[in-house]
Amino acid sequence: MTHRYTPPNHQQDSNKPDLEKSLESLDRTSKNWSVTSSYMVCALMLAMVASVIAIAFGVGSFGLMYPHILMALFDRGSGQLAKANKLYEDGDLLAAIVLADAIASDSLAYDEAQVLVAQWQIEWTQLQQTLNTLETAQSQDDWATVLATAEQLPTTNFWRLKRTQFIQDAQTTLNQQGRSLLQQAFLAAYERDFVTALAYLHRISPRADVYARVPDKIAEYTQSRNVRAQYFLQQAFDRAQEREFHGALEYLRRIDDQSPSYNLAQEKIAEYTAKRDVRSQYLIQWATHRATLEDYSGAILLLQDVSVDSPVYADAQVQILFYGQHLHTSTPSGKSGTASNNSNNSVSTATPYFGAETPQPVAPVTKPTSLNPGDRLVEVVPNPKIQP
Repeated sequence: MTHRYTPPNHQQDSNKPDLEKSLESLDRTSKNWSVTSSYMVCALMLAMVASVIAIAFGVGSFGLMYPHILMALFDRGSGQLAKANKLYEDGDLLAAIVLADAIASDSLAYDEAQVLVAQWQIEWTQLQQTLNTLETAQSQDDWATVLATAEQLPTTNFWRLKRTQFIQDAQTTLNQQGRSLLQQAFLAAYERDFVTALAYLHRISPRADVYARVPDKIAEYTQSRNVRAQYFLQQAFDRAQEREFHGALEYLRRIDDQSPSYNLAQEKIAEYTAKRDVRSQYLIQWATHRATLEDYSGAILLLQDVSVDSPVYADAQVQILFYGQHLHTSTPSGKSGTASNNSNNSVSTATPYFGAETPQPVAPVTKPTSLNPGDRLVEVVPNPKIQP
């Protein structure tokens, strides 16, 4: 039996259309991807379920372990308290208290809110009192107090404006006053009134813009004041040697209580006051004696020498009027004329004294040349005379 070899029919396969081949290939590929996609979707779903379970278990465990932190994540009290604090800094106290009191009692910010509300009320009361102090000081032109008090105000939004305004007004006024006082001190020093000049300088506020010049001027005028006080002391000594106690006392009273010569001046004031009063009393008694001799002119001359600040000055003025009337209304008699001639033409060497009930009748009619006390007064000055 004879078999015939039949070759493959390549020609038929090659005659198949290319499009059909492409469709078959795509169909095989789609089947493979379909199976793969199914596996991927299942895996993704399983992963999501596992993640949800893990997250739920983790959050639950975290919430059980740290409940306060978890509560804080959902607590609105902190933000509410921050808004209330902002209202307080803006000056709206009532709105801040209302918002802070509205924080729930189970909020973590509740206790802090209650503390802040009480603190706000206390601070606000204190700040209102400070504001009243500022307004009072401003109305009294006490700008140094205004400046010092205004700097105590807080720098929050509401109080910053008031604080700045008070400080600016006070600083401007203190600068103006400082310049004016410094100029007045210069003028007083030019007139050699260093006590007044120093008083002006000490009134200048340390916060004034001209205060940098004050310390040097205080040192300069203090030295000049001390020199001037020594000069006044010397002038008082000179007046006392001439028994002019009234003038001596005027010089002594011009010595400032801050100068080194002040204590000595006070001692001399007491001494010269006593001598002035004794001398004034002596002049009145001697004038009375002259009047008994009908020497009214001599009596008036003695009375005019009584110090104006003496306790007997008023009595002396009354006697001057009385003796003046006698002087113009009386008719000169031989006795009075003789007495007048004798007193005008003779000079006695006898020194009248104070202490007897009736002064000695022998004395010149003119003003006595030797009157106790102080007729031989000599002051000892440790330093040479000082010219002003």
